[in-house]
Amino acid sequence: MESLLWTLTFGLVAVWLIMGWDIYRSPIAYPLRWPTSRRRWLWLACWVAAGLGSAWGPEIWARSGVDVPRGASGGNPAVATTTEIRTPLLVQTREVERDVDQQVLRAETRLAAQIPLALLVFLAGVPILRRRRVEGPSDSGGDSTGLPLLLLPALATPVLGSVFLSGCGASDSVEAWDRSRPVRAEVAVSWDTLVHRQIPTTDTLLFSADALAAGEAGFWVLDRAAQRLAHLDWDGGLRWYAGRRGSGPGEFLNPRTLHVDPEGAVHVLDATNLRVTSFDESGRLVREIPLGGLDGTLMSFALAPDGIFGMMTDGGLVPVRVDWEGTVERGARITIPGVEPGAAALALQGQAVGLVDADGWPDGRWVYAFTVGDGFFRMDRLEALGDPPAYPEAIPFPGVVERRSSDGNQTMTTRLMEQPTFAAGQVSGDGGGRLAIRFFGETPEAGRWLDLYEGDSGEYLESLLLPAAGPTALWGDRVVVVPADPEISILVLRLRRR
Repeated sequence: MESLLWTLTFGLVAVWLIMGWDIYRSPIAYPLRWPTSRRRWLWLACWVAAGLGSAWGPEIWARSGVDVPRGASGGNPAVATTTEIRTPLLVQTREVERDVDQQVLRAETRLAAQIPLALLVFLAGVPILRRRRVEGPSDSGGDSTGLPLLLLPALATPVLGSVFLSGCGASDSVEAWDRSRPVRAEVAVSWDTLVHRQIPTTDTLLFSADALAAGEAGFWVLDRAAQRLAHLDWDGGLRWYAGRRGSGPGEFLNPRTLHVDPEGAVHVLDATNLRVTSFDESGRLVREIPLGGLDGTLMSFALAPDGIFGMMTDGGLVPVRVDWEGTVERGARITIPGVEPGAAALALQGQAVGLVDADGWPDGRWVYAFTVGDGFFRMDRLEALGDPPAYPEAIPFPGVVERRSSDGNQTMTTRLMEQPTFAAGQVSGDGGGRLAIRFFGETPEAGRWLDLYEGDSGEYLESLLLPAAGPTALWGDRVVVVPADPEISILVLRLRRR
């Protein structure tokens, strides 16, 4: 299909070029009373207008594919570059996302077929007019009505296309959120150290600690450097590894986040392999949820009773549910005040976590917390429950600087996110109905604040100051922190109120 469309595209361009040369050599005889030179330039202008207008038309077919480097395991997207090439039949769009270190995280190529109405009208109309001149009225019959019927579509199409495209970026104003900001209330606590294990650089237990989850049986560490998952008990001892680099069953290319269910099964989101991989309590692969049906890449997820929840960015936030078989259900778009639709993919990054019932199982409620913005959405399946509660510190959504350049039929748009102030470094539940957000902000304690909220209502409860900054997970009264300063260490702490 693709090869055929490219062949037809080059064929149309060739016919258009030949027709332009033919018009220059022998201008069309209409308007009858115009001199030859004047008719030549008129029809050459129509020829150019038809060529320009051929870049837009109704879309009839599209195919997209994601191409991510095998070693991609960087941070959150900070730069997005879109390159668009328009031809009479095909439009190729390539979007590349990079992190702050310019490492390519994801590249998506979309190929769409369209009907070039202006060009087809022109290519069909010119032979008709030439035939009418040979077989039709004499020179004294006046101007032909075929001329305006041909000129109007050819000249109006590129104008209308430009107006339509410029209007696509417009957005209605959104009312500001009606909410109050809590005052951070630090609780005086002591930390009893249950486990402190230093991991030297020569030790292969962990090469990195990028995400963390805790449960009754211990805690799980996502090691992107080794492309694997490590399960440790509450004494800091290794129980098992799962995963390795690759695209096969149970393998990872870009693991992002993880969650644990009450049975000790762990679920890992792989943004490159486009799936959520599930291992049981012994590390055995039990399921893979395909995410290929999503229109984009999911960077975080929450467990659902029958699959997963997550947020896509499409001019705003779009909640989605994916069941065990990969079937996608989309909710209504959530527009964020002060965030332009074109900046959504970079400015609305966040982390998701599911809330649980009395037995610890996901019940359809979940939270999406902004990592570079202010607050978090409480969700009931695919519906947002009111305005998001604010963080104790005001963290503005970052703006996006857009740069655009054109070269012939190729247009390149680069969107750079302004230097963000990070907010939620990590979001997790404690297994007892509370929501814990490890907060960055701009204070000297950046990354050590642990803000606690009531999961059901979103009400702010209190803040704890951790002894170290790093991936953190709570389970009951135990807290595990895995800092890297510079070597990785494992801290299992117990909270004791003074």
